[in-house]
Amino acid sequence: MKDLDENCTNVENPQGVEVLCIGTENSELSIENISGQTVYYLVIEQRTLALIDIDPDYTTWLSMEMDETVTIPYTDIIGYDETATEAWITWVLEEDETGGSITIEL
Repeated sequence: MKDLDENCTNVENPQGVEVLCIGTENSELSIENISGQTVYYLVIEQRTLALIDIDPDYTTWLSMEMDETVTIPYTDIIGYDETATEAWITWVLEEDETGGSITIEL
């Protein structure tokens, strides 16, 4: 599996399969889909997470195809403001419907 750069962290699902490579730089979050499947995902500021209901229908979430990389400015993270220090990322793989989540520092 490839890394975006040395600041990228490979994230596995509970079955030990690498799913995403996540990095932060210059007030942007980069997420690379290394799973080989379509991935549905959400990125939410950590404190905001306690205040919202997440739609359990993951097919309504953002999605990315295999090998696709998305770049998300911090200002586009749900609930982000200048005091935010962490974001929560959750994902579901389309084919086998496994998923997971991780909290990252911004």
